[in-house]
Amino acid sequence: SSNDKKYSLKAGWTPTDDSEYAIMYSKIDAQKDQPKSTITSSSLSTQREWDWPQWDKEGVYAFTDNNFGNSYLKTRWFYDQFNNYLVQYKNNSAWKTFQWGSAYDEYSYGGSAEYGMIFSKHELVTSLNYKYDSHKGYDEKDIKNEDYANKTTSLAVEDTYSLTNSLSLVTGVSYDRLTDD
Repeated sequence: SSNDKKYSLKAGWTPTDDSEYAIMYSKIDAQKDQPKSTITSSSLSTQREWDWPQWDKEGVYAFTDNNFGNSYLKTRWFYDQFNNYLVQYKNNSAWKTFQWGSAYDEYSYGGSAEYGMIFSKHELVTSLNYKYDSHKGYDEKDIKNEDYANKTTSLAVEDTYSLTNSLSLVTGVSYDRLTDD
């Protein structure tokens, strides 16, 4: 089961027929419950019961779209923050008896830019994407704390060649990289 409260606000501006800009704010305050589940590990199986009394996400997003005759430029930017709290209960308990909890503090930000142009029978599109993810987890029993981050970068080029009005040949190449920070 879950109980979510979602809020969002978006504002946009279109100064010309060929350009538009928008910014959005979004917030989710939630809690989630999971029924008992069985996990199989080798030949043993155990029951696990978890709840997330806090499953919150907040974000800010910006978008641009610009057309320049036979070409266009789109950009997307974002910042997301996640604050979650996980509770595990003792196994085989008739009542939910608290065993341990973990808090998570995570955020990510990044953006993308896409540029496309049409010429002759081709539509050539290039894109660049970047995302930074930070994850921090705190176990209340100090058994295992987590603190890591990574970066994802992608660069792509795609060509759509129109063979006929109803048939196209699409070719592309991309370079993707994931690195630990």
